[in-house]
Amino acid sequence: MSVVDAAQVEVLSMDRPLKCQCCCCFCCLQELEVSAGGMPMGTVTQEWSVMKPSFSVRGPDGQVRLQIHGPCCVCKCCADVDFPVMSADGSRQVGTITKQWGGMTKEVFTDASTFGVTFPHGLDPATKATLFGATFLIGYMFFERDSN
Repeated sequence: MSVVDAAQVEVLSMDRPLKCQCCCCFCCLQELEVSAGGMPMGTVTQEWSVMKPSFSVRGPDGQVRLQIHGPCCVCKCCADVDFPVMSADGSRQVGTITKQWGGMTKEVFTDASTFGVTFPHGLDPATKATLFGATFLIGYMFFERDSN
């Protein structure tokens, strides 16, 4: 996926390798690579977990910069779904990715979704871009539905 500016110039590129989306196997974990101008910004890596979805936001050097933890159930009706963004060591919440409830009509009759991202204060641009990419991966994994 490409993110372009008003002049249609690509500012970010996101690449998600094709993998089976089977939640019960550690060999099918999802990953998304974010780059800008051909330079890697970072990756979002799904971590194996039994109960709650978990992701690592890594810099281009492979070091964990942030962690994202999801709820046990992502199917909350009539409510926002929060994915807390945690510090690299997981000790404190520094931000949130939120799937915002769009109302009954929008949720039932369209495939449109609205997300909000709260970035940690002072976060470097490369990690912000990677966290932005994490929002797309979470949207794809948990809130897209198959259609005919």
